[in-house]
Amino acid sequence: MNLGQYKRQLRVSRTCRPQSTMPRKESPLWDKYCLNKQAGKSSGNYYWDCKLCGFHGSGTLTRLVAHLAGIKGEGIDKCVQVTLEAYQDAIAVAQESELTRKKLKRIKEVEAMEKQIELQEGMVDSMVDSMFQSQPSMDSICASSKKDSIDQIPIDIEDTEGSRRKSLTQSTIRRGSSAAMLIKKDHANTMLVRCIVEGNLSFNLLKMSCWRNMLLAFSDIGEKYSGITYNDLRVKYLKKEHLNVQHKVENVKALWPKYGVTILSDGWIDTSKRALVNILVSCCYGTMYLKTIDCSGVSTRVDGPWLAEMLSTAIKEVKVENVVQIVTDNASNCVSMGHILETEFPSLVWTPCASHCLDLLLEDIGKLSWVRQVHKRANFLVRLFIKKRNA
Repeated sequence: MNLGQYKRQLRVSRTCRPQSTMPRKESPLWDKYCLNKQAGKSSGNYYWDCKLCGFHGSGTLTRLVAHLAGIKGEGIDKCVQVTLEAYQDAIAVAQESELTRKKLKRIKEVEAMEKQIELQEGMVDSMVDSMFQSQPSMDSICASSKKDSIDQIPIDIEDTEGSRRKSLTQSTIRRGSSAAMLIKKDHANTMLVRCIVEGNLSFNLLKMSCWRNMLLAFSDIGEKYSGITYNDLRVKYLKKEHLNVQHKVENVKALWPKYGVTILSDGWIDTSKRALVNILVSCCYGTMYLKTIDCSGVSTRVDGPWLAEMLSTAIKEVKVENVVQIVTDNASNCVSMGHILETEFPSLVWTPCASHCLDLLLEDIGKLSWVRQVHKRANFLVRLFIKKRNA
């Protein structure tokens, strides 16, 4: 495709855009909250009377919304007998008009950027045309110097205005370049949001420092970076990141003898109905996962002595002199386990989980007759709202 064909396709693609022909919709606020509505001198202006307070007003929909919603700065008094429904309707119309203004502003910005890009392309096309006209032929240029690129071909600008036209051209190209960069940035943001939504990623990812570090690393490479492959991610770089995590864990472990640690234990049941016990180690520089104990295959009952044996192994792995306390649930088997461990290791203490104690306290309160009735009604209302939310 030559330069002329490309410019013709560009003009056709810009002139064939669909145009909006939707008529302007009249706001329902006029008929719902106004009496004696009469057209004013200009389009959109009316004389009207408020149905709620009888106020006689004039102006556009903006003044009616300000009257009902009590918005200051519009040259109209607020309605003294406004209802909650009228206030909410006015606020909804105000928010909708604000979104419309933002959309129109965005459309104007895009059109302005497109005009700047067209101006830039026109300047570049004229420079290219003058270059080809001033040079004898492309073959002779290539024969004279095969190593020189097109950017190195000299262009003589002989004009009466001289440097003034040259500086004007450079400033126009700079403005066009900034407009093109804004369009490319908006396209990149759109692709980024689409990736997050389709990949079901958390929006909190954008608040993490690793996200910003990743974007900075991408910008250092440039536009030619296309990411890593699936195999490189799951083999090479995953192993590399595992070594990095292990290095950070070792740095935290090195601080255990100085500050001491707390061993945390919590039992739960996974989706496969397996009884598991997670063991974590916490210190002032962070909490790390130690291991998980599968209790589903235990032939005997998971009682205090059995849990004490499992926790004793974890304490020895962390080293007894580093452990300050053990925090577990307040269940009966955990209480028995705590007494056994305090006897076996006199230097540490067992502490029941405060949140679990509060949970048990609330459960006991919920067993009271008058609380049970309130709780039952609250559950009914919640289920009702969930079932009828689309009604």
